[in-house]
Amino acid sequence: LGAPDASGRRRPEPAPGTEFTIPCDRVLLAIGQGPELDWLTEPGNEGPEKTKQWRLKADAVTFETGRPGVFGTGDVRIGAATVVQAIAESAGVDLLHIKGPAVRAGLRSRPSEGTDVDVIVRPAHVDRLLSALTSRGWTIQHPFTQSSAFDHAATLRHPTWAYVDLHRFFPGLAADPVRSFEVLWERREEEMLAARPCPVPDVVSQRLILLLHAARTPSATGRHPDVEVNWFELTEPERAEVAALGADLGAEVGLAAALGTLDAHRGTPEAALWASFSNPSDRVGQWVARIRAAPTWRARARLTGRAAQALVRGL
Repeated sequence: LGAPDASGRRRPEPAPGTEFTIPCDRVLLAIGQGPELDWLTEPGNEGPEKTKQWRLKADAVTFETGRPGVFGTGDVRIGAATVVQAIAESAGVDLLHIKGPAVRAGLRSRPSEGTDVDVIVRPAHVDRLLSALTSRGWTIQHPFTQSSAFDHAATLRHPTWAYVDLHRFFPGLAADPVRSFEVLWERREEEMLAARPCPVPDVVSQRLILLLHAARTPSATGRHPDVEVNWFELTEPERAEVAALGADLGAEVGLAAALGTLDAHRGTPEAALWASFSNPSDRVGQWVARIRAAPTWRARARLTGRAAQALVRGL
């Protein structure tokens, strides 16, 4: 990698003398259509496997499949990210790819094998993207009001391209969603996903998003491993950058939940909500926390009705 540019990103540069050739019997050129994986079950093709999202299972770093010498990358491995990007561009939609293959290498405790597409969309463009996706075969599996305690995302499914999680804001960023997106958008970078440049948050924003996601994702080992990579293994100046961005976007409580310092916000409805994620089996406690953290009485009334329906279904 070369020296950091103005955005802090180090871009690949040619390294003379490192070229090598891999002898191949056949190379398949992917052109962005739906994956055809029926050949995996044919005699003589043992080894390579497909994921539950009907993608070729391959290592996120080496791209090697379960059979030595057989590799897979591009849309057949990472899913519909480039398809969603093309649809967004044609509809005039601003979005940022997050999680999965969009995350900068080295920011995850382990490479992600997920093929779902996660995007944060400019709030004014959410309806436009929903319309563009549903007109091209996606159906809404879970609307915003069924996504989480934050009502932040809708899940759409396509029979070929699997799932898209469309975020109208990211949980933990308490600042106005319009301003939060604008800040992230102004800091954006580009990541090549299946040979297509796609907008992604810059590295500091990615660290903050991963920490907030870890705060509401229980880990069997205690502290989520992504917290180690994106906070405790950082230098003091790097931590200061993440903390400053978090303060600017109102993420102090969510960040405290990730770092285990939530007691500093004890007694606030927001802290109680974040604390409820540590015990996912306490559904009643989570609903109570959600209702108390709702910003208006109308929102609290709506959540109370939804809680009654959800708890009855769970009996």
